Amino acid sequence: MPFNSELKYGAALSVLTEETTKKEIYVSGTPETILELSVLGLDKEEKEKKITLKEKKEILKKVEVLAKKGLRVIVLAYKTVSFETERLTEDLIKDLVFVGAAGMKDPPRPEVETAIAKAKTAGIRVVMKTGDHKETALAIAKEIGLVKEDKSSSSATESRLRDEGGKESEALFDFATALVIEENKKDDKYPLVLTEKELEKLNEKEFDTAVKHVSVFARLTPQMKLKILESLQKQGNIVAMTGDGVNDAPALKKADIGIAMGQIGTDVARESSSMILADDNFASIINAIEEGRTVFTNVKQASLFLITTNLAEITTLITSLIIGAYLWGETLLIILPVAIIFMNLVTDGFADVALATEPRHEDVLRRPPRKKEENILSKDVLPFLALMIVIMTVLTIFVFKTFILNDSLEKARAGAFAVMAITQLFNILNMRSLSQSIFKIGFFSNKFIVWGLTVSMILIVTSLFIKPVAEKFGFESLSFFEFLIIISLSSFVLWGGELYKYWQRKKSKII
Repeated sequence: MPFNSELKYGAALSVLTEETTKKEIYVSGTPETILELSVLGLDKEEKEKKITLKEKKEILKKVEVLAKKGLRVIVLAYKTVSFETERLTEDLIKDLVFVGAAGMKDPPRPEVETAIAKAKTAGIRVVMKTGDHKETALAIAKEIGLVKEDKSSSSATESRLRDEGGKESEALFDFATALVIEENKKDDKYPLVLTEKELEKLNEKEFDTAVKHVSVFARLTPQMKLKILESLQKQGNIVAMTGDGVNDAPALKKADIGIAMGQIGTDVARESSSMILADDNFASIINAIEEGRTVFTNVKQASLFLITTNLAEITTLITSLIIGAYLWGETLLIILPVAIIFMNLVTDGFADVALATEPRHEDVLRRPPRKKEENILSKDVLPFLALMIVIMTVLTIFVFKTFILNDSLEKARAGAFAVMAITQLFNILNMRSLSQSIFKIGFFSNKFIVWGLTVSMILIVTSLFIKPVAEKFGFESLSFFEFLIIISLSSFVLWGGELYKYWQRKKSKII
C-alpha cells in the first residue's frame, strides 16, 4: 500500500525467508497515526510489550523535539499475520507493534530565503501547504524567512476565535493556539501555523480569514489543499500552485498557474499543470516572475513610445494647419509626407526596437503586482504621454514659425523635421523607465539603445546636411549652430520627463 495522504501511512506485506507459518506487515507514517494504531512496543531486549498512553505521549514529545529541528519525522511499526495473507487491506493495519521514529533532514536550497524575500518585496505572498508535522513546517518556514517567531503570540492561546466583525465563535483550537481576529486592529495576533484539524473547526468566514492571515499550514490532505486554494482565489488572488504528486493534481488543475516539479513530479502532476519547473527550484519561479515583469514593462514602454511619437506627429500637423488657417493666413504643411515616412523609419525603425531590449531594472520587484485586466495603455501613464506630446508639438511649431519669419519655407521644414525627430530620440531615453531617472539607469547601460540612437542620428544628419538627400525631402540645409540650438531645444522633452518622474516619485514617497 503506497503512502496515502488521507490515511497518513503506507504499508508493505513481507514474506519472511526463514518462516513458513507467518508473514509481517511493515508500516510507516505520521507519528500520531501510527501511535494511534499501535498497541504494543518493544522493550530493551526487543521483546513485545504493551505500550501505555503515557509512553505514547512521551514519544510524541520526542517527535516534536525532532520536528522543531526541521526534521521530517516518520514512525515505524509492524504486525505479524498468517502465512495465508495474500494482500493488504485497511482492516489489517491495526494492533501494530511500535518500533521507533526516524528523523530525516530535507534542507531547503540556500537561494530559497533570498527568493522569498524578493517575493515579499514584489507584493507576492508565499503560502506553505504541507502534510508534514506542524513543528517541522514551522521550523522550515523560519529557516527560509517565510515567518518570524513572535513571542507575544502566546498571549492569545486561551482566546476564543473571533470573526472579522468581532463576534465570538465557540470554536477553539486543539493545540494550544487561538486565532484572534478583530476588524481594524493592527495588533492582532495570528498563529504561525495551522493544521487541518484546526481549520476544520472554523466556519466559512473564519476559514477565509485564517487563510488570509496565516501562511503555513501543516498535516493537510489534498482536499484541504484544494479548499485553501479556492479560498485564496475567492478573495481575489491569482494563485500559482506547486506540486509533485498524484494527490496534488486537483489543486494544480484548479490553480490559475499550476507548476509541476520536473525532476520528482509524477506524470499526473505534470499533465495537470500549466508549466513544469525543470530544476525543481522555488527560486526559479521568482526569477521567472522578475523576467516576466521585465518583458511586460519593455513591451509597454516600446508601445507607449510609438503611441507618443505618432500622436505627436498627428497633433503637430493638425495644430499647424489650424493655426495657419486662422492666425498665419495660409495653410502650410509643416513637414512633407515623404519626410514623415522617413522620420518614422529613422526613429521607429531602430531606436524603438532597441527599447524592447532594455535590461531589468533594480526596482522591477519593488513595484506592486499589476491587475490582470490592466492594459498596455493605462490611465496612470496618460498625463506623462500628454506632457510629451504637448512639448513635442509646441517645440516643432515654434521652430517652424521662427524659420518662416526669418528664412525660407524649406529651411523651416528642415528645422521642424529636426526638432520632431530629435525630440523622439530624447523621448526614447525617457521611455527606458517610466519611474526611474535616466541618470540613475545610466545612458550607456543598454548598448542596443546607444547603437540605435547613433544610427538614427546619423540618418537625421544625412537628411539635413547632404544636399541631394535634403532636396528630396524639401529641406534647405541648416547651419551647424542652428542644428546645435535645435538639439538644445529638443532636450526639453528629456528634462520635462525627468521632472515629471521626480514629481511622481516624490508623490509616491519612493525617492
